[in-house]
Amino acid sequence: MKIQRPMNKIAFLIVVASLLIAGSCTKEIEYKGDNEDPVLVLNCIAEKDSVIEVELSKSRFFLASNNEDYSITSNAIITLVNITSGQTYVQTTPDANGKYVFPITALGGNSYSISASHPDFETVTSTMSVLYETPILSVDTSSYSSPEGGTFMKANVTWNDPAGTDFYILKLSIINTVSGLEYLNQPVGSNDQSMDELSASDFDEGESFYSQLFFTDELFDGSQKTLEIRFPKNFNIPDPDDHYKFTLYRCTEATYKYLVSTRKAEYAANDFFSEPVKVFTNIENGYGIFGALSGAVFVK
Repeated sequence: MKIQRPMNKIAFLIVVASLLIAGSCTKEIEYKGDNEDPVLVLNCIAEKDSVIEVELSKSRFFLASNNEDYSITSNAIITLVNITSGQTYVQTTPDANGKYVFPITALGGNSYSISASHPDFETVTSTMSVLYETPILSVDTSSYSSPEGGTFMKANVTWNDPAGTDFYILKLSIINTVSGLEYLNQPVGSNDQSMDELSASDFDEGESFYSQLFFTDELFDGSQKTLEIRFPKNFNIPDPDDHYKFTLYRCTEATYKYLVSTRKAEYAANDFFSEPVKVFTNIENGYGIFGALSGAVFVK
């Protein structure tokens, strides 16, 4: 069994509850421009119906020391505008964790703009929209034994894909339905043709799993989709209080590209023979991400 280890700095939120998935995602970006002048790095991946949190830092020139603190916690003005409602919010003081927290939640169907200014840097801007989640209709599970030994699970996850291009992330975890504690992220794999190369499994070469699955609806746009996934059996189940929690995230294209490119860049950084990967950004005059995702949950 081959398990692909999750990256250190993609808390994804993606783990959202920490994550891939929490309200923001932080990524230190090495600045490799034509000069050594740093720029602002703004990171915010908002989850629908969760508080909007922003992390602000400065880019690091690739010859700079790794010991310096690049976060920006003073003299910054961050302005968030709900374009849909016309409401404007300003935050100048971060919380104890260094995050600029706005007193609003990300609303489905709403669009937002953001700007961050600081006397030492050029002002950065971006926009994003919050999509609605795509409900999971059903999850059917079964167990099997691999030729190499070991007990594994299969699950068929079904949903109706809306018309138009959609970007998805699927995460599997274990949740205690009495305490509400989500205590384990479950490795998961799929050889479905819709998988991004980042998380495509080849089960002919043995069991292989990832912390999340990244894929688009290019091959099933506007139709009902049943995705077969595989994962190691968790032997705490069938404890009556422990269950598998399937979370299907629907995210903006920018969010998807940022998370995929960040992970690929970290894979490349750990492989001497890999070409460098450019991390996607949608921040004007700077780096980072201003995006959103919406998760549909099915507990079984």
